[in-house]
Amino acid sequence: MPLIGWIDTDADAAQLADLWPDGSQLDELTYVQVLQAAYDACAAYAPSLPVDATVPEGWRVAQIYQASEVWNAARRDGDVIGFSDTVAIRVRPLGATVKALLRPRSAVPRIG
Repeated sequence: MPLIGWIDTDADAAQLADLWPDGSQLDELTYVQVLQAAYDACAAYAPSLPVDATVPEGWRVAQIYQASEVWNAARRDGDVIGFSDTVAIRVRPLGATVKALLRPRSAVPRIG
C-alpha cells in the first residue's frame, strides 16, 4: 500500500496493528479511505512544518488514533446528521488526545 499522509502502511504495519487493531479487518479501499480522512483532519489542525522538516512521531500516532476514531464513528448510531445514499454522515471532531499530539501545550507562557 502507498504512503497515506504521514503513515507508510508497509513500514508502519506493526505500529498500525498495535494502535488500531480493527484496521487490519478492513478491506484495502476502506482502510485507505479512513487513513486519508484521518490525515486530512489532522493536517488541517496541525501547525505548518518547514518543507524539509521531519514529521514528528506524535503526528503519525495522532493520524492512527484519528483513523480509529473515524472508523468507530462509522459503526456507531446516535450521532447521524444525514445520509448520502446508504452511508451515514457523522460529525467526528478531533479528540483531545489527537489535538494534544498535534499541538502539545508548552509550559512556557507566551505573550501576544
